[in-house]
Amino acid sequence: ESRAERERERERERDERERERERERERERERERERERERERERERERERERERERERERERERSPFLVMEDLCMCVCV
Repeated sequence: ESRAERERERERERDERERERERERERERERERERERERERERERERERERERERERERERERSPFLVMEDLCMCVCV
């Protein structure tokens, strides 16, 4: 094997290692994008839970006068 062939082989190995490092960096970037998408989905779920809690509080406020009247009636009747 000539020196030139050994040099070309080392060059190919270096190139392959660099390509593998680049593929690994890309996989890591993709994992980070997926983590960010998951964080965003979680934030959206939390916003939806908060909207639901607000709707529930609103329903409570709407029912409240009736509940108060019902309680008063029960007290008076007993």
